[in-house]
Amino acid sequence: MLATSFLDSIGVALGLWSYTVKSAPLIPPFVTFDLCQIPIANMFWIQLLPRLNPVIKSLILATGASFISQPMAVILGIYNPKVWHHYYSFPIVVLLYLIADYLYKQFQAEEVQND
Repeated sequence: MLATSFLDSIGVALGLWSYTVKSAPLIPPFVTFDLCQIPIANMFWIQLLPRLNPVIKSLILATGASFISQPMAVILGIYNPKVWHHYYSFPIVVLLYLIADYLYKQFQAEEVQND
C-alpha cells in the first residue's frame, strides 16, 4: 500500500496521469486504488494456487492490471494516462507483487519458527 501510494503520488505530481473522478471530498482519488484494490488483488493472488510459481502469478496479475484494468478505467473516465502508457505499469506490478509474495513468505516462515 505504501509503495503504490508513493508511486501514484509521484506520477500524479509529475503530470504523468490524473484521475478524473473523486471518490470522496478531501481524499485524493487514487486512494481507493492504492489502499484497497491493489493490496486486495495482491493478497488474492498470493493465496490463489500457492504452489504456482510466483513469477507466473505476477505476470498474470500484471497483464490483467496493465492491459485490462487500466484501459477499462480510461473507458469509464476514471483515469487519464496523460503521457503514461499501460505497458509502463507492467514491470512495476510484477515487481510489487514479487516483493509482496517474498514478504508474505518471510513472515509465514517466522510464524512457523515461533510456534
